[in-house]
Amino acid sequence: MFVKKIKFEDFNGVEREQSFYFHLMESELLELQASIGGEGFTEYVKRIINTNDTPKLAELFKKLILMSYGEKSDDGMTFVKNDPIRGKLSDWFAQTQAYSELYTSLISDEKEAVEFFNRVIPARLAEKVAAEQGTNPITPTVV
Repeated sequence: MFVKKIKFEDFNGVEREQSFYFHLMESELLELQASIGGEGFTEYVKRIINTNDTPKLAELFKKLILMSYGEKSDDGMTFVKNDPIRGKLSDWFAQTQAYSELYTSLISDEKEAVEFFNRVIPARLAEKVAAEQGTNPITPTVV
């Protein structure tokens, strides 16, 4: 799980700094993998970066942010992404200036983008990918 502190100005003009939670479970990554097709998620991302396909990269970051956003339960047993009353929490998050700040930082800063990706996936999975590629989990070559 990645806790990201984001500074933003709310819609009342108030400067805020708040922590937000992001996490993808292996099952969600498998679902994402299946939606991409045969080349694999890592290869898909590399291809997008190598071809400078900015629209696809922007779409991917939006998807990663919204798929991974949630709230950790107080007892640490669950990472809630849907609430019976509020619905999909990512829908709420997407309407905040915090989302806009995060999205903009991922699109404009490669290091920030790589860190986000490597921190939202389960640590053991990031380590596995890094071991397979002979790299440190938080380097651009992982993506």
